[in-house]
Amino acid sequence: MQQTQRQIGRPRLDVGPRHTVAVKLEQPEWDKLQEIAQILGIKPGPHATQTLIDYLRSVDVTALRNQEVLFSKAS
Repeated sequence: MQQTQRQIGRPRLDVGPRHTVAVKLEQPEWDKLQEIAQILGIKPGPHATQTLIDYLRSVDVTALRNQEVLFSKAS
């Protein structure tokens, strides 16, 4: 008979490595984030995470690098 192992805590998410980013919000921004989350019926943390992910995916890194090269040549 195979022994089963009892799991305690949250289930493991096999989504690959993940990293934590901490930000310090001023009180007005924190209040607004909490209000947005309350209106949408979600938690503030996952909402902030998804918003940051959406932003990062929208940035064209190649164009940003090319812009950096233009600035360094101009100086």
